[in-house]
Amino acid sequence: MKTPTKTLIAVLLAASAGAAFAAPSFAQGGAPWPDAGHRFERHGAQHGHGREHGPAGRMMMRAAFERFDTNKDGKITQAEVDEVRGKRLAQFDKDGDGSLSLDEYQVLWLDAMRE
Repeated sequence: MKTPTKTLIAVLLAASAGAAFAAPSFAQGGAPWPDAGHRFERHGAQHGHGREHGPAGRMMMRAAFERFDTNKDGKITQAEVDEVRGKRLAQFDKDGDGSLSLDEYQVLWLDAMRE
C-alpha cells in the first residue's frame, strides 16, 4: 500500500473515530499540521501522488464519503462530520464521560480495523 493511501486511511479513521487528537485541527477548519496542504501538493506534483489509486482506493473514498454525507446531498458539511464523529464517540464511550479511555479507544480502533 502506498504512503498516501495509508495517510488517507489514517485521516479517515481519525475523523470517523472522533478521536480527541483529531478534533481541534479539523473543527477549526485547518489542516492537522501547519502547511500540510502545500507540502502535499508539492509532494504530489513531484512524485505523481494524489491521483487515483485504482478501484480499491476509489471504493474506500466513496464509502467514507457516503458515511459522512448523512443527508445524501453529495456534499459533506462540518455539521455532518461532527454528527458522525459524535455518534461514533458515543458508541464507544461506555462510561459516558464524553471522552475515550485507552481501553475504550482500543475497542474503537479494533472495530475500525475490521472495517
